[in-house]
Amino acid sequence: MSGIEAQVESGAWRRESGVATYREAVMRDWGDLRIWDCLDYDAAGDLWIGDLRVIDAVRRYGTPLEIVDTRIIERRSREWFALTREVAASVGYPGRLDYLYAAKANMASEVTHAAYRSGWNAETSAPQDLTHLRWMADRGLLPAGLRVVCNGFKLPAARHGLPAGDLPDSASRLELPHKDLSALVHRAPYAEGILEMAADGWDIMPILDADELPAFSAPGAPSLRVGLRMKLGKVTTAADLDRHVSRFGLDRDALAAAARAVAEAPNLTLGTLHAMVGAAETIPVEHFAEGLLLGADAWLELRRAHPSLNELNLGGGMPPLGEAYDHRDLLERLMRGILARAEAAGLPAPDLCFELGSLVVAEAGFHVFKVMQRKVNHRSADGGPGLPWALLDGGLMAAIPDMLLIDKPFRFLALTDADAPATRVRFGDPTCDSDGRYPPAGFGAEAAEWLPEVAGETYVCVQGIGAYQEILSGVRGAHHCGLLEAVELILERGADGQPRARLMPRQTASEAAAVLGYTEEAAAALALTLPSGPDPGAVARR
Repeated sequence: MSGIEAQVESGAWRRESGVATYREAVMRDWGDLRIWDCLDYDAAGDLWIGDLRVIDAVRRYGTPLEIVDTRIIERRSREWFALTREVAASVGYPGRLDYLYAAKANMASEVTHAAYRSGWNAETSAPQDLTHLRWMADRGLLPAGLRVVCNGFKLPAARHGLPAGDLPDSASRLELPHKDLSALVHRAPYAEGILEMAADGWDIMPILDADELPAFSAPGAPSLRVGLRMKLGKVTTAADLDRHVSRFGLDRDALAAAARAVAEAPNLTLGTLHAMVGAAETIPVEHFAEGLLLGADAWLELRRAHPSLNELNLGGGMPPLGEAYDHRDLLERLMRGILARAEAAGLPAPDLCFELGSLVVAEAGFHVFKVMQRKVNHRSADGGPGLPWALLDGGLMAAIPDMLLIDKPFRFLALTDADAPATRVRFGDPTCDSDGRYPPAGFGAEAAEWLPEVAGETYVCVQGIGAYQEILSGVRGAHHCGLLEAVELILERGADGQPRARLMPRQTASEAAAVLGYTEEAAAALALTLPSGPDPGAVARR
């Protein structure tokens, strides 16, 4: 028996926890959450994601492993649509309801397609999103009548760093490469891409910010319905809003001026006001509703002068439905508040458009790691063994970067042995960085996670990583300490209703090396830095 196994066998790692088993510990901490709509521990103590016993996938494909279950996207979409319509009916809200998936949360094709086929329209943030939509349309993958709403910076081409016309003589004391600039320079700014899609017949609406109007009102531009973005944030009063610092959106005076400019443009019609508060999981329901109602006040003010304005677009973070958040209360406060304000102003209530990302896709993503090693290398304050490390076989900073960026907590769930005794551990990864741990140091010296206390192999699943995590750390890129990306298992429901699974291959070392410039073209250039040229046998002779 190894030293590690002996410590486990003796219970040296056990902490006073008030619980007997891992299952009890998990249920005590998270049992009241709706994550168990899609997850379950069976009688044998094994974790299931829907109809997948996760350990079966691990035994077949190994770890690290990423799992995407798009059926969770479909389920949560149905539930959100039903909840919003139910609340609207209960409070007598007369406006039309629409729904936009904020693709920046997760741009992977299996995810965006799941959102669109589930009934979400498309919200974009950059030209890359337009490329994805055209790709799907060309292959017949988009639902008929898909609406596209474009946020993000849309300044005209002249504001971008693009070379134009004949290049002036260079004063540099070195010769710059004469490559074909078209292969190096991004020549399709966002505004131009939107205009091209509008001309091609797409139902597409740009949401305009400062200095973006001229690109869409220029002679020859197609007719468009447009929106305006107001400056908003985690504020609850108009005075706080005036002082709020944000690079996004227009203040009250600029909104009024922009609305007048839209009205004067012969090809433009004002249809939407976009109001984005921020990350809802950090805002109490009442404060979140108050912030959104500031958007309603701005909408009503604009509507008096611009009858074409019919929609209030409510953007920003909304916690997933599995989280401990009262979504119904928020919707009731919001709809009742808007309705009361509209009636007091003698104006119709706006149509509402919910623009969401995390709520749609966060719960559909999982990372699975193996615990490669457990060790204790420090003493506790009472002189006993310190809190043990459980070292995983994948990079945590790349898998869940929000643990560091915004102190976001994640749930680590054991794949097996739920009825074994529970112990507390810290998770670490194979990188050489002190931040490659969970909980992060910023969570406090005593922060720890549960793990079954067993001597055999242990695996953990990180739940709720489907929004932002992979996009923030990069897809198929080069990651910290050269760790490679996992194989991805995608679970989908076929048109016949039957579950299907497919794989995206694991990233290879050569793919990661190519991203970092380990290519034949780079080798030829590097050889020119050697006085005598390259010598392939030099290392072997040393």
